[in-house]
Amino acid sequence: MSSRIEIVGRVSGRRHWTVEQKLAILRDAFGPEGSVRAAIERHEVGSGAIYTWRRQAMSGALTGITKPAVPSFAEVQISEPAVMLPAPSSAAPGSGQIGIELPSGVRLTVDASYQPASRLTHVRDTQTGESLNLWRPGSEGVTMGSAIGLRDDFDGAALRRLARGSKSANQTRRLLALAEIYDGGSRTAAARIGGVGLQIVRDWVVRFNARGPDGLLDGKAPGARSRLDDAQRRALVEVVERGPISAIHGVVRWRLIDLVQWLYDEFAVSLDETTVGRELKKLGYVKLTARPRHHAQNELAMDAFKKGALPPSWQRSERSSRRARP
Repeated sequence: MSSRIEIVGRVSGRRHWTVEQKLAILRDAFGPEGSVRAAIERHEVGSGAIYTWRRQAMSGALTGITKPAVPSFAEVQISEPAVMLPAPSSAAPGSGQIGIELPSGVRLTVDASYQPASRLTHVRDTQTGESLNLWRPGSEGVTMGSAIGLRDDFDGAALRRLARGSKSANQTRRLLALAEIYDGGSRTAAARIGGVGLQIVRDWVVRFNARGPDGLLDGKAPGARSRLDDAQRRALVEVVERGPISAIHGVVRWRLIDLVQWLYDEFAVSLDETTVGRELKKLGYVKLTARPRHHAQNELAMDAFKKGALPPSWQRSERSSRRARP
């Protein structure tokens, strides 16, 4: 007689859990005497699903009950003033407080006598990235900061004409960005055209107001500071003009390597030959290199073989006779 053995295994396929079952599993996993590992083994569910249900339950998405929105924190930037002025004796009406209006409509009030609050220049929401409004109670509609204006001798059309004729790509995009501001566009739109941030647009405005379109060109980096000062350059000119003393310096003419050693001995300034040659070129000197000469050259023989040194020796060649062919 044959016996049949039945093996009951884990349910295959995707299982669908109801809200009540999910809440029961969460109580077993995160209850006072619960354990996530025990809940996984008891209900045969993955740990990822348990933590997902927990996150949904905390946000209200699991049960459909949404919690009221809590005002998010805002990032406050405080700029140091250039000059600290004494506080006025009599404050204007409504200037004793500073308000911060959140996107949700909630208004926060800060006492203006608090030193960091009196220097608030920009407030931004860290979650949405939106700039928040600053206001003073009793003076709604008053702007606490204004953007730097552009000069009046240009307009948007003039900047676009200059952009078409410019040979610098960077100057072209800067001119087009400022032309957007001239035409009434926002600084954000100008930053989008220029591919930069608002602070860079402000720097362009300052440079344009100071130097015009030339201020929007890329300047050449000044490079490293020279190690020689004016007094050391004058001493270098004097020693080059005077020439070396063979008994002291051991050479009959200055070489770059000799001047490098002289500068180190006199001023304790360590330079290489390239730097000394560049300094001498700025001072108007040119390095002369003598033509190489072989040690076995004979000057007398060279003079004898120079062109025109010996008279030509002409000889008449014999006249060839034509012979009759056989």
